Amino acid sequence: FEQWKNVKNYAHEKGIQIVGDIPIYVAFDSADTWANPELFQLDENNLPVAVAGCPPDGFSATGQLWGNPLYRWDYHRSTGYEWWLSRLSTVTSCTM
Repeated sequence: FEQWKNVKNYAHEKGIQIVGDIPIYVAFDSADTWANPELFQLDENNLPVAVAGCPPDGFSATGQLWGNPLYRWDYHRSTGYEWWLSRLSTVTSCTM
């Protein structure tokens, strides 16, 4: 965070604005999935029940299977989207 803050401040001093994003999905083997399995569609062995991807299109005749575990949106709703708000507040604090 300190290095990022230094780069961001330097860029802003030069009149450069930085635009970034945050991934929607997390990796199956990420710390988020390991520490919060209840957030994802996992079975009793913590293996994904369903994973992210996209259907066939003009760029890929067979579609793509990304392997990221899908979220349990019912659970997120029941917590008031606490995990998402925390995740986004960390990103926001790094960009201000």
